Amino acid sequence: MSATSLAQSVKLKERTQTLESIFKQVETQTGKFTLYSNNELNMNRVVKLDRESFTLEELFRMILKGTNLEFEITREYVVVRPARAGARDSVRGMITVNGVVQDGRAEGNHDRGDDGRGREVQDDDPGGEG
Repeated sequence: MSATSLAQSVKLKERTQTLESIFKQVETQTGKFTLYSNNELNMNRVVKLDRESFTLEELFRMILKGTNLEFEITREYVVVRPARAGARDSVRGMITVNGVVQDGRAEGNHDRGDDGRGREVQDDDPGGEG
């Protein structure tokens, strides 16, 4: 995405209109086609804008706000697609899980186990009293 692509402006006819209408105006004014999946984007969705003039980046950020979609501006297209989890989102979503994984042979045999460091231990109280 180049600075020229980001700086391209679009002046919309109205502040409230459908995505289909907005995409047609983007194509007419910039020559860029908007690529999207009908399964991901409802073209009849009405968007209310806070002004009529935008750069392409501002416009697409605004119309896709609150969705699970992202966009990329290329030389000929604006590509709208499901958002991919970024590296920081992956780290933020990580959790730590502690426990013991046992196979079917260990089931019911609770007097043997692992000390958490990969070393096998034997329970001194096989009756389970403590």
